[in-house]
Amino acid sequence: MSHPAWGVSCEMRGGRWHICWRPLHRPTGFDCRLEYFSTTREDFRKRHEMTRVWSPFNYSVTLRRNRGEAVVGMAYGQRIDIHPDGRITETALTREEQLRMLIDDLGISEELAMALPQDVPTPPRPAASSNGTT
Repeated sequence: MSHPAWGVSCEMRGGRWHICWRPLHRPTGFDCRLEYFSTTREDFRKRHEMTRVWSPFNYSVTLRRNRGEAVVGMAYGQRIDIHPDGRITETALTREEQLRMLIDDLGISEELAMALPQDVPTPPRPAASSNGTT
């Protein structure tokens, strides 16, 4: 990765692009693979609808903000700081601390922050159904 805190790298492996980045729920790094580039609006809608049943983002706030040479954000009830040198600091937050961080540090309106439901643990991914959806 070109930048220790928020850099992204891409490489072709096995005929597919792999993108390595640092999402806050896995700040040490995570590879995403692009399966294909062309898609239809209907395919996008179908895949998006599938996330209503289960997605890790359906159960807790995940928010990231690049600030200069650093990253600050929240994921799974933790404050995550990725420092300019790449160091990671994770701090558990109470519900009240989460709300204060959203409002004071990340610029979310108080009205929106207060409307967010409390985080809950992410359940296991459900088994695929017979029609290929989850």
